[in-house]
Formats: sequence, structure tokens, C-alpha cells
Amino acid sequence: MKILHTSDWHLGQSFLTKSRREEHQAFINWLLILIEKESINAVIVAGDIFDTGTPPSYAREMYNQFVVAISKLNCTLIVLAGNHDSVSTLNESKDILACLNTYVITTAGEDIHRQLFTLKNSQAEIGAILCAVPFIRPRDLLTSSGGETGLQKERRLGKPLRLIITRFMLPRLICVMPRG
Repeated sequence: MKILHTSDWHLGQSFLTKSRREEHQAFINWLLILIEKESINAVIVAGDIFDTGTPPSYAREMYNQFVVAISKLNCTLIVLAGNHDSVSTLNESKDILACLNTYVITTAGEDIHRQLFTLKNSQAEIGAILCAVPFIRPRDLLTSSGGETGLQKERRLGKPLRLIITRFMLPRLICVMPRG
């Protein structure tokens, strides 16, 4: 079982007003060659596929072309939302991408089964079980209560965070959490 872990692509980013489009495309081209050469079974993008919640259309096109290309290589793609990603932007194509062996996880919720994946090896056997945890936003775990101080909200957030961490620290699971 070969798993390649990446993060922080930041597609659509500009650096000092200069687009990084060509740099990102070169990275994607290199990555596709590597996946084929090394017979990678699964690629994980652990956060920040895009640089902003409203990426430029060329960045979304680049992402979609990558999804199509990687699916042709019989490689599973797991995309976890990061702190730069928009949950709604990633969710808009989630169901279509699932048809291309791509799984997008945008929120950590109560139903752990939506975040557990069996990854197949080259013999189409289960090679790993992945517990995918995206960037956790407070709004994913709590409903807002008026009049609370920041410290009170932080304390209330602790319990659901501990519950998520406890659930995901099962034996023999690969846990991937994007940096925030």
C-alpha cells in the first residue's frame, strides 16, 4: 500500500502580485508522473487545496483536471478542507468527484462513518483504513450562544474536541489532520 501525503497547495495564490499558476501546474504535472511511476494507491491533500475561499476559475479548473487525471491512474484522492478552504466551495462538487474515486471531507461531525475510508492496494484488497479529519472550525462543533465571553466559548469547545480526538485515536488507524 502506497500513500502519498501532501498539504497546502494554495492553488490560485499570487505572490507579490505575481500569479503562481505556472508553478502550481508544474507541481501537478510532476505529481501525476510520480503517482504513475511509483504506483501510488492513494493521495491525501490534508488542507488548503485552494488559497482562498473564492479561488479564481483557473485554480478550480486546475483542481478539476487533476481529479480527472488521477482517477485515470486508479489512485484514490482524499481532499481535506483546511483553514484557507471554503467548505461550500469544496462541497459543491463533492458528489460528482466521488464518482472519480475522490473523496472530499469538509467538516468534522458526529457521524464518524463519513470520515472513515478503506483504501485499496494494487491487488484491490484493503490496504489501510483512513480516518480523515479536516480543519476543525468552532462552528462545526458548537452553536453560538449570545453573551458568552471568548473564554467561555473556548471551554465549551473543549469537550467536543476531546470527543473527536478520542474517537479518532482508534488502534491501527491512519489519522491525518491538516495544519491550521
